[in-house]
Amino acid sequence: THLINPNDWKQLQKINHINNPYKMPIGTVLHIPLALVKQYSSSAEVILVTGDARWQSAATTLEPVTVGQKLSVGTKLFTKDRSRVVIRFADDTETTMDSNSELSLDAMSVYSGGVMVDTQLKLQQGQLKTRANPSHTLGNHIQIVTPSAIAAVRGTVFRVSVDDNTTRQETLEGAVRLSATNEGVLVNKGYGSLAETGKPPTTPVSLLTLVNTRNTKSEYNELPLKFELPPVEGAVSYVGQIYADTRFTQVVAETEQQTSTLSFADVPDGHYFLVVRAKDKNGIAGYDAVHAFTLGARPLGPDSLYPAPDAKLKNKPPELKWVPIEGAQGYVLQVATDRDFKKVIIDKHVSDTSYQLSDLPSGEYFWRLATITRSAANEDNQGPAIKLNHFTYHAPPSAPDLSQLIVKAVYNKIYVSMPPPAEGTTYSVQLDNLRNHQFRVWSGNNLNQNFSFWLREYGKQTLHFRQVDSEGDAGPEAVYEFDAYPQ
Repeated sequence: THLINPNDWKQLQKINHINNPYKMPIGTVLHIPLALVKQYSSSAEVILVTGDARWQSAATTLEPVTVGQKLSVGTKLFTKDRSRVVIRFADDTETTMDSNSELSLDAMSVYSGGVMVDTQLKLQQGQLKTRANPSHTLGNHIQIVTPSAIAAVRGTVFRVSVDDNTTRQETLEGAVRLSATNEGVLVNKGYGSLAETGKPPTTPVSLLTLVNTRNTKSEYNELPLKFELPPVEGAVSYVGQIYADTRFTQVVAETEQQTSTLSFADVPDGHYFLVVRAKDKNGIAGYDAVHAFTLGARPLGPDSLYPAPDAKLKNKPPELKWVPIEGAQGYVLQVATDRDFKKVIIDKHVSDTSYQLSDLPSGEYFWRLATITRSAANEDNQGPAIKLNHFTYHAPPSAPDLSQLIVKAVYNKIYVSMPPPAEGTTYSVQLDNLRNHQFRVWSGNNLNQNFSFWLREYGKQTLHFRQVDSEGDAGPEAVYEFDAYPQ
């Protein structure tokens, strides 16, 4: 049943020290050299494809990988950004190719009708995650060969990645033998090792702990999408991947960043899973943490045009302006005096892309916009108002109140009494004698409610009053005319 040449049974008798082949006890274990055992090449099956993945054999050009496709020995597989391929081998081993990976199926042998499976893969670049020999069948074997090392296992879950001249290996379950330059280390569960070209594998180190996502928000309404995660001790970078399915095969976005704040520029609205792991100084990655979340950022809010962020404005309340959103039916504008929008002073539906503010006292202001679009069912759909804009407005002083003004001429001196200026301001006053075409006959600054000055000549006089604040900004003038005659 098992031998290529049945007459080789005599070699087995000698190898296994069987004195009487007709009286072998039940349960006797026979050691059989693989060279004597029947074998044939098997195929692998593609069970999942997402993104852009291609395959090539020795005689073909690159073709798209398809689910259900049978892959023979010698096939090369390539994945691009945000792409995955999951391959199942004869012993139900499953290997997942990550984005930007290149893999060759070097050997896929089945011995003696399937009692043992031997698989050899060559990873030129990128990363594989493998669940090997899930039935733990004795004798099944898989090797992953890289330019700088070999990872060999019989039943485990592990990752192998190739980056430049370095192979990294992390064991998530079981144990992996990592070999290079005729030396090897056993990498047990929870440990990782690396091998650089021409060097033996390093002593295994503990994988970094899980990234803590317990207090991470589960609802987001703005882009870029940011996850504020607590740092992991010993981590120098973080890998984040966003998946649209519970099997973690449909990659929506992925990134690797140097801080624990992960940012994704453009992700469609929907329900997702964030998978994140930390890397140590040697690039060895820890365990995956998974966090479910929902994104509802659309329709996107417009970007502001005016005023510029944190602008300091004077004299006239600004006209708020923003970039139009294609297909928008209008916008909801909110203006508040606090960053949290608990003190909203304007909440309006605006059909245009600008709004003129008026009667605005001095102070700090925050404004934001939500876009309104029309759905296919002819219903309004309002997006989130999250793009925060800020400016400071310094209102000019108001015109002086002359209702209680008293102007009295005593001989050639004028005495003026009026209400106190507004808080933080003083009066600026100028005297003109328009009849004689004399301007700025007298002027005074930093004046309070009572002041006096000498006349040059009698007759009709014109006083121009302004309130001036501490920054030297003057408000509109108030004019008062009087006749001055000697008394």
